[in-house]
Amino acid sequence: MKHTRNKSNGMTRDMRMLPVFLVAAVALILGTAAPNCWANDENEIPFDEASIFFELNDTDGDLGIHALIDGEPWKYLKIEDPREREMLNIRVKGRLRRQGLTEIFFESAEPPGDEL
Repeated sequence: MKHTRNKSNGMTRDMRMLPVFLVAAVALILGTAAPNCWANDENEIPFDEASIFFELNDTDGDLGIHALIDGEPWKYLKIEDPREREMLNIRVKGRLRRQGLTEIFFESAEPPGDEL
């Protein structure tokens, strides 16, 4: 996958949205990279890798969220924000549940910045 970026002369609108994106990024990073002592469920296990980043497309004015999670086999994945509000919930079902999953990558839809 090739990513390209164009320079922009008008950064005013993007700079106003920057604090919103930074707060969301910090919240998601803290939620996925929390130390083991934060886990309140004995079935929770830490991931070997949990990365999230935001892609702001200045040309189209939209924002996408990308995440990569990797670790030991799991059958259930839930991501919560720092206030413990559920943001993502995945359950492995059927025959695949016996094996479990070890890695997942996702990319959100890219709504325009004025819709966020």
